[in-house]
Amino acid sequence: MEKYKAERGFIESRSASRKRLKKEQVPMSESECKVGVVFDMQFGNLMHQRDLGKCIKQILRCYSMNRRLKAPLQMYMTSLDGLVEKEMSKHDGYRQWDMHFKAENFSDV
Repeated sequence: MEKYKAERGFIESRSASRKRLKKEQVPMSESECKVGVVFDMQFGNLMHQRDLGKCIKQILRCYSMNRRLKAPLQMYMTSLDGLVEKEMSKHDGYRQWDMHFKAENFSDV
C-alpha cells in the first residue's frame, strides 16, 4: 500500500493532513495581517433562501481559505439576524469560528 501511495503522490492521509493544518493554524487575533474583510448581510432578508444559501456557502469557502493562510485576514460578518442567522445556524458551531459575528450594521462596527 505504501508503494501505491508513493507512486500516486499521496504523502499523508486526509485525517493526518487536517490534524497538521489545525496545529499550524494561526488565530486571527495573533495574525500579523490586520486587514479587515466585512461580509455585510443587511440585504439578506431580500434574498430568496436558495440565493442566501449560495451566498453563505461562498462565505464559508472564504473562511476556509483564510484559515489556511500564514497571516489570516480579520473577517467580520455583520447584520447577522433574522433569516441570515437562521440560515447560518444550519452550520453547526459557526459561533466558535475564528471570525467576528455582529448583529449591528457594518458602519457601526
